[in-house]
Amino acid sequence: MRCRSSTGETMRRTIRLSVYITLVWTVYVVLFLVISFPEAFDEHKSSHGYIRSALVFRKQRPNITLPTRKGNSPSQAWLRNFHSKKGNLTALEAEQLDTVDTNVDYVVTETGKVKVLVVNRTIKAAGKKPEKGKDTYNENLIQTLRLRREDNERRYYTPRKTKVNPIDHEFIINGAQICTTDAKYMTILVAIPSIPSHYFIRDAIRKTYGSYSKKSFLIEHSAIEVTVRLMFLVGKDGDINTDRIVRNESRVYGDIVLADFVESYRNLTRKMLIALKWVSIYCSDVDFVMKVDEDVFVNIPQLAKNLHRRPYGIKGSVYGYINVHLSVRRKGKWGISKDEFPLTHYPNYASGNSYVISGNIIPRMYMISEYLPYMPIEDAFITGCLARIVEAKVVSVPGFTYWFDPEPNPCQFVRDKRISATHVTTTVMEKLWKACNSYSETCVKYNFTK
Repeated sequence: MRCRSSTGETMRRTIRLSVYITLVWTVYVVLFLVISFPEAFDEHKSSHGYIRSALVFRKQRPNITLPTRKGNSPSQAWLRNFHSKKGNLTALEAEQLDTVDTNVDYVVTETGKVKVLVVNRTIKAAGKKPEKGKDTYNENLIQTLRLRREDNERRYYTPRKTKVNPIDHEFIINGAQICTTDAKYMTILVAIPSIPSHYFIRDAIRKTYGSYSKKSFLIEHSAIEVTVRLMFLVGKDGDINTDRIVRNESRVYGDIVLADFVESYRNLTRKMLIALKWVSIYCSDVDFVMKVDEDVFVNIPQLAKNLHRRPYGIKGSVYGYINVHLSVRRKGKWGISKDEFPLTHYPNYASGNSYVISGNIIPRMYMISEYLPYMPIEDAFITGCLARIVEAKVVSVPGFTYWFDPEPNPCQFVRDKRISATHVTTTVMEKLWKACNSYSETCVKYNFTK
């Protein structure tokens, strides 16, 4: 009897061990299949509809990622609240897709693909259930996002019915005499937004490339005569001595325009819009307006040669170093709020330290600017947003400088036929001027080292 009992107990233990091992291996195999072949478990039924599994999102759709909600995965309570809302595409009907609060957002990757940032969403909420074997959900969502983005852009770039950004500043010193000279075949106005107290910089510009405003010249290898006009635009400084110096400069040189606005970094766009207003009133016959920062040097003959080769049409053109599809920054020095610019990317625009606008579109750009919300990123607003509305052609011209250009080597600048250079001090400006006017003597003689 004892032998039989012992044998039966051994068999029962063996059976239990076999069942246990079988269960463990079954669980292991199921997990292996789920991880390796997620398409077999593409969707599962829940109390709130068909919900895409986070695993499927990551494995099968690498261009879709899930945002987190106070943890490593979306909150189920938050999802239940979201799915309980009735109506189709509730999140997509938000005012702007570009805000992170709408639960749906997207970006364009470097490869040009649209990367959708979307929370776990029921297929039922989207109004469509994808067919097995077809990834229609992602395509439908991307198409919806693109249509919404186009609608947002259309709304932003449509001028408002009333003025929302009036440029009603008066000219304390109007500088009307700047454009009274007889126009030649080509006229170029060099407009320089200047700080009132920077009279030494203005003096250095007048003695170097600004001196072309005192006489006309011929474009190289042609009989085309070019007239250059120089204008410094300044605002109110508030210091009595500075204001007195500015007025004395105006009497001596006649190239100052003083407007009744306060100088500040956030007012740079306003400052250039005032310049466009001034051009529309006092210099409407100009062919080209070149905006130049104070720390930029311009090779005027090279500029004229390039502009002559690029005639503009009735819709006008913008020339410069073109920034393509840049993302909007929300923080930092160049950060702007979504109220100021609600879209995620700027239109293509010219780098702001030196660019050229054909004169025929400046009055239209100035008038339209009063019907668009003010945006403090000057170059993006003027050469991007306004240029897009007037349908101007944005042209990339080799030789224009941009923000991250290093300090130029004068001889290399001439040899490379550059048009402009940034990060230029008054000392470097004099060296560049010397290299441009006596290249053989200054550079060839010293093997391009000066």
